[in-house]
Amino acid sequence: MWAKVNAAQVQQQNWVDLMTIDMMQLSVLQTQMDNICLQATLITGFAIGMWAGETLAPFVEDDSQTCIWKQNSSLAFGHIFFMMVATCISCSVIIVSLISYIKQAAQEAALTVSTGAAIALTRKHLWVVTKLFISSIITFIISAMDLVILYVGLHKRIEYTESEEHEEKFEFEGIIKTWDGKYLIECINPHDPDANKSRDANGVAIATVNALIIFFAGCWGTWYFIELRKSYQPPNLIKWYVTHQSRMVAISKSLAAMAEPLGTGEPVAMSKLKGLGEGPTSATAVDDDSVSDA
Repeated sequence: MWAKVNAAQVQQQNWVDLMTIDMMQLSVLQTQMDNICLQATLITGFAIGMWAGETLAPFVEDDSQTCIWKQNSSLAFGHIFFMMVATCISCSVIIVSLISYIKQAAQEAALTVSTGAAIALTRKHLWVVTKLFISSIITFIISAMDLVILYVGLHKRIEYTESEEHEEKFEFEGIIKTWDGKYLIECINPHDPDANKSRDANGVAIATVNALIIFFAGCWGTWYFIELRKSYQPPNLIKWYVTHQSRMVAISKSLAAMAEPLGTGEPVAMSKLKGLGEGPTSATAVDDDSVSDA
């Protein structure tokens, strides 16, 4: 009788210890999520700062030396800049939204359903969040590099070949004449109807692309948030955890089978390690020993 009582106490203590370890693992995951959430929030602030008026005004004004309308290279870098900033902000906002719910749902699932299931599912969602965080960092770095190129790396003035034809019809300070007789312009000629049409069309294209990026990112984030909430519901969580455990067991068995060569009970890694540094002499010695034992 006392043996049964002691066995029950030991088993109960083991369950408590395992639960304590699982809660510590969940605490580690929450710390990782806190770090990612903080950095994503900072990246969001810096990315929104890139869209501030002081940054964008020189790019969109048609009398600025850093405008993006004057040549194809400036326009291409401008498109990349706006797209990267929109993607960075979208990813960062989704990260903050998902983590805010995952932390709460994981704790509730660990207390009410299973600590092991909560940890496994949280790791799955954390991997998705980590990929989003990597995407936000990459897009932020690209946008920062693009910003430097737009401000410093491109031509401030480009050659304007139509100045001689329209020179007497307007007075425009953006056009200058160099000593070698060439005309240079800072951005576009506001008196040129084709240049105005091109600027407006490219502006609509940039705005449309950025709006679509934010829209589709918001749709995906909403869909994943709904699936995230469903996954932490007790029936769905238990069903997923059983499938996850079965898959892990199958993977473990397949790895164990791959580790053992046919006909021997010795793992492949150990046989390779024993084979390193052994020449024909050692192999012959082994054969002699086996023959003598036989």
